[in-house]
Amino acid sequence: MKKIIAALMVAVLTLTMFAACSKKDGDVSAETATQGYVAKQPDFPSKEGTKDFSNESGKVVYQVKYKVPELSGEKYSEATAAIFNNYIEQNFLEPVFDFAEINVKNVRENETEPRKIEISYEIKYLSDNILSVVFSTAYSSQNKMLNAKTFNLVEGTVINGEEFFGNDKETVRKAVLEYFLPYATNLIVRTDDMTDEEVETLAAEKLAEAYEPANIYIRDSYIAFVCNKAKFAEGVGAGAGVHEFILDWNTANTLGALSNPEDIFAK
Repeated sequence: MKKIIAALMVAVLTLTMFAACSKKDGDVSAETATQGYVAKQPDFPSKEGTKDFSNESGKVVYQVKYKVPELSGEKYSEATAAIFNNYIEQNFLEPVFDFAEINVKNVRENETEPRKIEISYEIKYLSDNILSVVFSTAYSSQNKMLNAKTFNLVEGTVINGEEFFGNDKETVRKAVLEYFLPYATNLIVRTDDMTDEEVETLAAEKLAEAYEPANIYIRDSYIAFVCNKAKFAEGVGAGAGVHEFILDWNTANTLGALSNPEDIFAK
């Protein structure tokens, strides 16, 4: 297994060096990556609407507009649809609704328009068995939260990125973090008194904290592990955006370390 992981690291690094002429690996934000990816989104059922939140005087002070994916029992089993839809509700709608409800009392009476929050999503990959999306929650034009998730449409559950690898998740985790460390080092805000070793040590700590194997999306050519930039810099808010750590899909497939996304969750 160690030889396979080592070969994976070398092969991916080699491809990355050749690809550097067109783009610098690991330096693509989810917001940038979504631009121009598909001219038209694949046809997928959605749940959308608007929910108003009023203060004690009855004035609408928050307005949440949302559009999220939704499974129906027509194409999927009732159990699969229930698991999927409950996850979306609990993780992407209810937290925002709760935020608006709690903060209605903090809106000034002289504000003439309700504060608006918009929840949307963009499909990055879609097959019969897998849906991969980037969710966007915009609290304002300057404050947008991005979150990537990939779903097993057979069961309605979230896919942990390590499921695309072998069964030894600890070995996979170690190899992935080791490969991404040079890119994480570039995210550290370095002071003049920091040595290279101190920067690398700090980057390793921050990367381990930021790494969420379920916070991923996939494309035909790669798998992207998405981390919030706030994890790497002190005093930076969660709205600072995300950083994508890219692992080439074809290289990993060639080495047998990844399963084909088209087949992995076949019905």
